[in-house]
Amino acid sequence: FARYMDGGVNSYTSPVLFLNTKGEPMRFYIRPGPTKIQLQPLITRSGGVLCRTQESSAILLADPGETSIAMERARQFYISTQYIHDCVVQNQQLDIENYRFSNLQPALTRATARKHRGQGRMCYSLEDDAAIINFIAKCRHEVKGNRVWQQMERQGITTHSWQSMKDRFLKHLQYKISDKSPVRKPKKIPIEESSSSEHNISQTSPEPHMLKKTPNKKDLVEVMKALLKASGDVSLALTYLLGGYDRNVHRPIWTRQDDEKLLSCDSSALPQLQEKYGAQGISKRQAFLKAM
Repeated sequence: FARYMDGGVNSYTSPVLFLNTKGEPMRFYIRPGPTKIQLQPLITRSGGVLCRTQESSAILLADPGETSIAMERARQFYISTQYIHDCVVQNQQLDIENYRFSNLQPALTRATARKHRGQGRMCYSLEDDAAIINFIAKCRHEVKGNRVWQQMERQGITTHSWQSMKDRFLKHLQYKISDKSPVRKPKKIPIEESSSSEHNISQTSPEPHMLKKTPNKKDLVEVMKALLKASGDVSLALTYLLGGYDRNVHRPIWTRQDDEKLLSCDSSALPQLQEKYGAQGISKRQAFLKAM
């Protein structure tokens, strides 16, 4: 462990203090000067990296009393150097959001202001949550990346950093936006429409439509008798039900005795049956009796 001296207090800091959640060193950048020389050993001995040049992924550090007009015009977010000192003193990685300069003003950091005003860390308001949800709802497929969150930070969707907004959404808000999705809401079908649909189906169904035309509302027994006479021919059975059997018009009806002859496979009876019912009639009757 590295030893850190601050105000006469001896403490030991972890060599992995400035590692991110992936186990990679946190990268910092500060403009050359006395402060950089002072922070160099604190960062490197605690596992971090102090970049020689400004990198796009590096955390930008600035001394509260040394912010310049050029830094303000850069429209980039800077973290107070007090963050490094406090992390080392407390030997833990603190919330970097509390040390971000508001509008790049060389004022007290949030952490310092908290000590003076007795206020806690900057919390998310209902307006902040609503702003995040409304923005992400348009591009929710990008929530796992960083680009959309960095864009939100540039546009000032909230006063929090993009890392903080992303963490807030993934831990607390993503379920709310899912509940608001219209896909998850079941579609309510009015009862009247459902009844109408059933009515339409009943009218387009051929069997109920035919049965309504059947005189005297033939029961199931009569229907089965008609099918038996017609060897399973539905249209012919319907003719029997509606108009009755006409010996002069319709082909002969199979009798029980003829069915027994057909099932007996008696070759001597076959010519007689063919003469009475025809070869096609025998074929249909055999298929019908086999299916029963």
